[in-house]
Amino acid sequence: DLSSLTSVGSSWLSNAFRDCTKLTSVNLSSLTSVGSSGLSNAFRDCTNLTSVDFSLLTSVGSSGLSNAFYGCSGLTSVDLSSLTSVGDYGLQYAFRGCTKLTSVDFSSLKTITGNYSLRFLFYGCTAITDVYFRALTTTSFGNVNELQDIMAQTGTTVTHTIHFPSNLQSTISGLTGYPLFGGTSGYVVCAFDLPATS
Repeated sequence: DLSSLTSVGSSWLSNAFRDCTKLTSVNLSSLTSVGSSGLSNAFRDCTNLTSVDFSLLTSVGSSGLSNAFYGCSGLTSVDLSSLTSVGDYGLQYAFRGCTKLTSVDFSSLKTITGNYSLRFLFYGCTAITDVYFRALTTTSFGNVNELQDIMAQTGTTVTHTIHFPSNLQSTISGLTGYPLFGGTSGYVVCAFDLPATS
């Protein structure tokens, strides 16, 4: 039972549940922070995992969730609504190969100043249709490579729309890989259709 866990230190749960194919859900609803490599590869190849509750998670350190859900082909739901900051490589490859994941809402994410923080985040997520970044501002980014290849290998089955605040077009267009961010032309759309941020 991980429901009362509030923080994960450096490498604490790295590879902890890897290949646990009978695991169907994970309750991490009290978790607020993940340290360096804290959950790296933690749930990798848990093919029957369908949902994860990270509803109070606010910060992810260097490589904190790197490859965390790699190969979780049954994952359909992840609550990251409270996440505000991500460090170096923090979410790199986090959802690689999650072919049933359709939407993720980063409604509170404001700071992604690390190196390659979200690189390859949705690599191979062929069903992903919508990703929302509601809280980003013009000062949210520390490097131009933050979103590099975020949509790599997402395929041509559905249109993948990344939603940004309406005032961020010039900021986002200056990032490496814009507008496709590693995805296929005609299937990745950067929409500036969310309320403006300050």
